[in-house]
Amino acid sequence: MPAGDSGPSFEGAPALVAFLEEMGAGRIKHSARTFLDHLIGTARLLETWGASADACKAGLFHSVYGTEYFKGAVLTYDERPRIRALLGDAAERLAYVFCAFDRASLYRAITRGAPYAVDLRGGGSVEITGGELADLARIVWANALEQAPHGRVTPDERARSQRAIETCAPFLSERARRDLAQFYGPTQPSPGTAMPAAATPPAAATPPASPTAPSSPTPGLAALFNVADPKALLAKHWPNESFVGRGPVERLAGLVDYDLDALIKMKKHHTQAFFRTLDGVSSSVNVTPGQEKQLYDAGFTLYFHGLASPRLSQWVDAIDAELGLVRGVTRVSAFASRRGSGLKAHYDMNDNFVCQARGVKRWRVAKNTHVTNPTAGYTVGAKMLPVHQVEAPDGMPTELPQPFETIELEPGTVVFMPRGMWHDTETLEHESLHFNIQSGLAMWKDAIEYVLTKTSLLHAEQLREPIMQMFEGDRLREGLGDEIKERIRAAVELLMESEISIHRPAFYKYVMSRRPKNN
Repeated sequence: MPAGDSGPSFEGAPALVAFLEEMGAGRIKHSARTFLDHLIGTARLLETWGASADACKAGLFHSVYGTEYFKGAVLTYDERPRIRALLGDAAERLAYVFCAFDRASLYRAITRGAPYAVDLRGGGSVEITGGELADLARIVWANALEQAPHGRVTPDERARSQRAIETCAPFLSERARRDLAQFYGPTQPSPGTAMPAAATPPAAATPPASPTAPSSPTPGLAALFNVADPKALLAKHWPNESFVGRGPVERLAGLVDYDLDALIKMKKHHTQAFFRTLDGVSSSVNVTPGQEKQLYDAGFTLYFHGLASPRLSQWVDAIDAELGLVRGVTRVSAFASRRGSGLKAHYDMNDNFVCQARGVKRWRVAKNTHVTNPTAGYTVGAKMLPVHQVEAPDGMPTELPQPFETIELEPGTVVFMPRGMWHDTETLEHESLHFNIQSGLAMWKDAIEYVLTKTSLLHAEQLREPIMQMFEGDRLREGLGDEIKERIRAAVELLMESEISIHRPAFYKYVMSRRPKNN
């Protein structure tokens, strides 16, 4: 390893760098330094951008077989089995394709869409997955940016690079786009750019993109899902079917543009830290202010619940108004996590709008055939409470139900997750941050409880009579159950003869008071 260079930090990196040095990469000149310097720098840049371990390994070996631009190969294709043993199949395949393909064919593949294939320089083509397409885009631009400051880039080359970055932008992290913009100049992702098939769930519709992303987004459903007509979308999907919106993350300004430090300082209801024990059991602890960074660095997922700021309130107010939600119940929360396993399979009692802000997170989702419209959330493996036993009399699954679908959320992706939908999560890049809008749809249960307990109905004369003896020991006295039923019939008759009147502010306040504070 070159003196003074810390090298990439992924597992096994020092041995791989030592192998490249042994192969002579440190003796070959490349962009005013050595080839080994360039390989290490590319891998480190990919790590900074939150790329996968396979992409980082491939970045460290990205030109070892030679490319259409770099002829100083240190290995031949005959040595691919040896390199596969070092890197693993997936990482070596990425390095091979990068060396062997016509780089311009990558942009054609992105524009053309699935199924994906890139052209080989020696003739023919090779099929690649959506994930490989995304990783190749990241390696291409880490390779370019790492060496660009050491050479001369003409204005024409810079303009061409900007257009190519626009094409690849959906696959680049926010940090990557920012780094590239600092050198090549700002770009705007092209509307309607095709996404990898792996990133789009087959059964969840993706709404058509607006012609352009608003420069100053107006909070609301149009910006949230990047559509011109949210009413048509809602008529088709709300509130029982999931749907996905994609577009530039900038359209969500005021909703997702907070970093970890800002979230720690922001006013909120509380913060929790989620983790898994050695035997795979999920657990959580309440976080005392000041502990957040320490727990996050230790690998805990931080859950910031009930965030409050004027800009978040604009989004909440707009969505409440458009959906007719109970004002005061809709909340915004945030999940910050490191790469690796996220939350175990579970479902929530909220209708959620999941907004990815940074990094890439993989969600596996499945329809809930165990409970319809649950009033309490549940995590696989947890003890069933009485409410679960009533709502799911046939029991709960021991793992995420099948069939499930996979959705990869990149910055700017918004998913509507209906109440009760099973899901688990995994952070794919170095870090992930997403914001959750937990909506406040009223239930029939809320309205009936309110009418019975918060109006004058139960103050009728026959319901104000005292119960002279209610118990015999610890049991209801004999016959009292039938008497209660008679009073219930009387209350129902009164209700059916009366005009229902519900005061909206009072009802909203009641529903808000009934919702669990930690969901």
